[in-house]
Amino acid sequence: CVPHDRRVILVHDCCITQRDIDLVMGHFTAPVWWCLCPRSNRYISGLEPPVELLRRNRLNICLGTDSLASNDRLSVFEEMRMFPGIPLPELLAWAARGGAQALGMEDEFGEIAPGRRCGLTVVSGLDYDTLCLTPASQTRIFFRSLSQYSFGESPSCLLNIRLRCWGYSNPSPSATCAMDAPVAKSLFARWITY
Repeated sequence: CVPHDRRVILVHDCCITQRDIDLVMGHFTAPVWWCLCPRSNRYISGLEPPVELLRRNRLNICLGTDSLASNDRLSVFEEMRMFPGIPLPELLAWAARGGAQALGMEDEFGEIAPGRRCGLTVVSGLDYDTLCLTPASQTRIFFRSLSQYSFGESPSCLLNIRLRCWGYSNPSPSATCAMDAPVAKSLFARWITY
């Protein structure tokens, strides 16, 4: 039997029932993560996870890609596309914060915050009324995470240049790092709230 205080990640979850959820959640005291890999499931079995059941139980959900043995692309965005009725803020929470927390890396990754490493991606082609992805949804990398920098300590020129492209500028180079992180967080929070 798996010790009750061990954090676990349960992957695929295609055949989960309410009884299974009750047993699992009744046993573990540490966080339990339910990792969905819908594109891999489609390839292997054609089964789909009971997403509404997981959501109704307010479980910790994250997204995975499985591997190239059962998926043609290791793209979390492509996994997100498999849930067309789920609002983008919830999908992003599953993909970013959920993935980081499931792996025990939430102090380093998972959200735009000072001290965290992140990359930013622009998502276009949304249904802006429902904030859901559409078949036309696409991503474009805004900037990649640089392993030697965290968001709050990024090179001033990088953030300054990127923010100028979006109509923001900071006339004081000495305050660029201090001002750019909150401005960037505010900019993206208006588009996508986690």
